[in-house]
Amino acid sequence: MDQTLPVSVTLSPNTTFVAEESSKSVCVPANSMQVAEFIVVPQEAGDIWLTFSASVTSASEDCDAGDDLPTKSDVMIKPLKVVFEGVQREIVNSVFICGDDESESWSLSTPSGIIEGSERVFVSASADLLGPTIENLGNLVRKPYGCGEQNMINFVPNIHVVKYLHSVGQGGSDIVDEAISFMITGYQRELTYRRSDGSYSAFGDSDPEGSTWLTAFVLRSFAQASEYITIDGDDLQVSADWLLSLQMEDGCFQSVGQVHHNAMKGGLGSESSSAVPLSAYVVIALSEAGHFGTEALPTAVSCIASDTAATDVYSESLKAYALALSSSADAPDHITAAYSLLTAGDEGESIWVESAAYTVLAMLKVDHLAYVSQTIDLIRRLSAHRNSLGGFHSTQDTVLALHAFAEYSILFPPSDTNLELTVTAITSFNILIMAVNQSVVQTREIEDTLPYNVTVTPSGTGCAVFMVVHQFHIPEISANSTFSMTATSTSGSCTASNVTICAFYLLENEESNMVIIELDLESGYVAEEGSLQHLVNEMVIKKYEQDEPGIVELYLDSLTSTEVCLTVVVSREILVEDVKPGTVSIYDYYQNSEDKLVKPLAIDRTGCAISSDA
Repeated sequence: MDQTLPVSVTLSPNTTFVAEESSKSVCVPANSMQVAEFIVVPQEAGDIWLTFSASVTSASEDCDAGDDLPTKSDVMIKPLKVVFEGVQREIVNSVFICGDDESESWSLSTPSGIIEGSERVFVSASADLLGPTIENLGNLVRKPYGCGEQNMINFVPNIHVVKYLHSVGQGGSDIVDEAISFMITGYQRELTYRRSDGSYSAFGDSDPEGSTWLTAFVLRSFAQASEYITIDGDDLQVSADWLLSLQMEDGCFQSVGQVHHNAMKGGLGSESSSAVPLSAYVVIALSEAGHFGTEALPTAVSCIASDTAATDVYSESLKAYALALSSSADAPDHITAAYSLLTAGDEGESIWVESAAYTVLAMLKVDHLAYVSQTIDLIRRLSAHRNSLGGFHSTQDTVLALHAFAEYSILFPPSDTNLELTVTAITSFNILIMAVNQSVVQTREIEDTLPYNVTVTPSGTGCAVFMVVHQFHIPEISANSTFSMTATSTSGSCTASNVTICAFYLLENEESNMVIIELDLESGYVAEEGSLQHLVNEMVIKKYEQDEPGIVELYLDSLTSTEVCLTVVVSREILVEDVKPGTVSIYDYYQNSEDKLVKPLAIDRTGCAISSDA
C-alpha cells in the first residue's frame, strides 16, 4: 500500500510444535515488505500445519504510520514437512488367510539403534486381493519412476484394477475414475520415451537404440489399456512392426538395446540361450496385444517349445505362460516344471514373484479349475511378499503379480464373506469383514509397547489379505553383499559443499541391473542442477531427478567391479538449526529393498558457525 503499516503477526499454538515466540510486530514501509521470522521445534513427524494471522494495529513510536489506518487482516496456513533422519525400513508379514485356517503368529521386537520415536506397528485386512493396491493407487513401490520402464508402475496396475472393478459391477466408481486418470498421466509420460522408429527405451532418445524388452512391455500394456483410454492405434502398429522386424529365421526374437533386467538376459549363457526368455516375453506381449503380429507367432512358439537348455524357474514360467496364450499342447509340462521349481526354491527375491505370477497366469489360462489347488497355493505365497502399499519390490514383479491377482479375483471373486479376525498383541481387538465392506482395507494401529507377538485367529467364512506392518527408521545400513560405497563431503563455503560418492559392484566379472543412487540431503540443502547435468553430459549417469527439494535420484545403467566416482555440488537454501545428517543410498532396482546400502551424509561446514553466518 502507499502508506506505512504497523502489523502484528501471530502464530497459533498447536501441540505438534513448540515456538520460541508466538507473536511479532513489524513495521511495513509504504510500497515495501517486511519479514517476521519464527523459530519452531516440531514435536512429531508428518505435516506440521502452521497457522499465521496478520492484522494492522495502531501506530506506535517505532512505526510512524499516521492516522486513518485501514482495518486489514489475513490468515495463512502452510504445512511444514517433518521427517525422521536416517532411512525408513519396514518389516511386512502378509498372509492370505481363510476362515477355516489355523492361527498365524509373528514375533515383533524393537531393532537396536533405531531413531527414537520412529517406530510404528499397524495391521490391515481386506477380503479383496486387490484391496491394498486400490487403496494405494499411484504409490505402489517406494522407488523412483524416472525411466521408461519404471514409469509403467503408474500405468499398468490401473489397467488390472479397472478391469477387475468392471467385472464385479463397480465400473462407475470414483476409484475407476482415479485409475483412469493415472493411466492417462502414465501414457502421456511414457510417450516421452518413444523413439522415432516406434521403439521404446529406458531413457528415450538419450539411449543409442530402442529396447526389444521395453517395447514389448509397452506394446502389451498400451493395447490392454486401449479398452479404457484413447491410445493411438497407428503408434501401436509401428511399435509392433519394429518388434516383428527383429524376428530371426528360427522364430526367436533378437535382443536389441539395453536390458536392465538380468534375468531376461538368460543369465550368463550364450546369445542363443538368451533369446529364449526374451522371445517368450515378446510372444506374451504380441498375444496379449491382440491382432498385432499374429502371423509371426507360430514360428516363435516353435522356437520356445523346442528349447531344452533353459530350465531355471524364470524361463520355465515365461515359457509356460507364452505357450498357454498360444494354446500349445506343451504348456502343461512347463506349468508343472515351473510349479515344482517355485515350491522348492528360495522365495526371497523379486524374480520369484515374477515367476510365480507368470505360472498363475498360465494355470488360469489353460484350465483354472484343474489347477485350483496349485493356484491358491501360489496366490498365498505371493501374498506373503507384498509391501505395505499393496505392491512388491519393483516395476516388473508388481505389475505381473497384480495381473495374476486380478485374473484370479475375476475367476474366483470373493463371495459370502462373513469373516472375523481376532488380533492379539498385548491387548486384543476384532476385525469384521462382511460382504458390504469386503473391498475396504481396514487398518488398526497397535499401540502396545514392544516386544510382543501378533497373532491373528480367523473364524467364519471367506478369506482375507492380512498384514502386520512394522515401520521404523535407522541411521544407516552399513553392510551389503551387492555393493560397496563411500560418501564424503568437502566444504566449498559456508553455504555450499561437494558431495563425492564412489561405488562398485561386489560380484567379480559380473554386471548389475539398473542402479539407483539416492541422496536425501540435510534439511535446507538442494543439489545444484549444473553439477547434475554435468554428470549426464559426461555419461557418468543416464539421468537425474530432483522432484522434491533435497532428494536426488541418480540413474546408472549398471555397475561392475570397477569403481565409479561422481561429485554433486549442494547448496544451502534454508537455514535449519540442529540439523540431522542426510543419507546416501545405493541399490539394484530389481533386488529387494532389504539389499539397499545406506550411508549417513553430514554436510561439511568447516569454519562456519551457525550463529555467525545466519
